[in-house]
Amino acid sequence: MRALALALAAVLATAAVGGCGNGANQPGPKGPTGGGDEDFKPAPGPGDMGSLPQEKVEELNDYFTKKGIQVSRCYQQEVERRGDRSFVGKVTVKLRIGKEGKASKVEILETTLKSPPVEQCIVEQILSWTMPELPNAIMWTWTFEFQPAW
Repeated sequence: MRALALALAAVLATAAVGGCGNGANQPGPKGPTGGGDEDFKPAPGPGDMGSLPQEKVEELNDYFTKKGIQVSRCYQQEVERRGDRSFVGKVTVKLRIGKEGKASKVEILETTLKSPPVEQCIVEQILSWTMPELPNAIMWTWTFEFQPAW
């Protein structure tokens, strides 16, 4: 029961802020990447979705929000291992989403967790997802925020 409460609270505390953008000027550590060689058109920055229809942006935002529970499991495992209330932070990922909705080139742009096991798990989770189909491939960034429930 405690694990369920912690996982649920981690999900509720997982504030995800998504957006499109090519992320060209965003520094940060690089993580593992997925395959894929399909050409893509970088989407414009937030507020100007260009060739990506607004309903697709909203669909991706909803998708990442709902997948927060899956990603929170990566964090929860580390919280339980550490037993440390001060283990909190954010992880920002950048990925390419192909027209068919598959992620590739997933990398960690920024992290305050500084936890390679959590970051690797997040990357693996994202690579396994099938997102909504898109009119063209895009680059996407998303920030997950984590804090324990107890």
